[in-house]
Amino acid sequence: MVQANDVPPYRGKTPHFRRVDACIWECGMPADSREHGWSSWILNRFDGRGIYGEVSGQPFDNPDMRNIRIRCVCEGCNVGWMKAVEDGVIECADRLIEGQPGPLSVLQRWMLAQWAVKTAMVFEFTQRDADPYFTAEERSDFAESWERIPAGVLVLAARAAEHRTLYTRTNQVAWNSGGGAGRPALVSTIAFGSLALQVFAFRPPEHFNQVDFSLVDRDEWARRRVQIWPMKRLPVTWPPPFPILDLDEFHRRFESQMPAWLNPPSEL
Repeated sequence: MVQANDVPPYRGKTPHFRRVDACIWECGMPADSREHGWSSWILNRFDGRGIYGEVSGQPFDNPDMRNIRIRCVCEGCNVGWMKAVEDGVIECADRLIEGQPGPLSVLQRWMLAQWAVKTAMVFEFTQRDADPYFTAEERSDFAESWERIPAGVLVLAARAAEHRTLYTRTNQVAWNSGGGAGRPALVSTIAFGSLALQVFAFRPPEHFNQVDFSLVDRDEWARRRVQIWPMKRLPVTWPPPFPILDLDEFHRRFESQMPAWLNPPSEL
């Protein structure tokens, strides 16, 4: 059996993503808009080329590529509410991408979380094999009201070391929280410049308290990221004290150490 790590990267090629006929936001329209994985406002701040990450568990590395197109949304959603999410986050995200220090207000964290979740939902459709983690109902609810970030979703922001290529990894993991079958979970990490955003999502138990959902990170990671969703009352200052030196390690840490990190573990 060939393991994902044994498969050579898609170097110098255009990857083939999941075929989607209808818009993933369940609006009833065909997926006739080839959504850019990375928005033009980010590319306009990017003076180089190169995208790397993985597709269906296989490494992807194309130093000449500037963007990927994911055909999964309709034209109306793409130029309507999705564009509004992008427009709302530009000013804040641009400052973080450039590494400019300062506080992150509640509104800024809310907009960053919306943008990160929207992006994670789109990047799920770069996976050819696994069924999407987010359900059609969750995507539809989110499209109707951006405040409806699904329960069990955590969004982190980290300061990446000088990183001048566009980085993305999105994949599902089976999280075993203490015996028995693993809970399905999703990890999505995107990065450019000094900003890395990470979405972790899992299926919470009934009566789960989303407000108190937080991450108890080991010291080596706790000083390298801030939690922006669910929002806490404590102020958040950018950037964290230490940068992320290895984005792959930052992304993959959930695969082996996740059960000990979620708080409160007694509810899970």
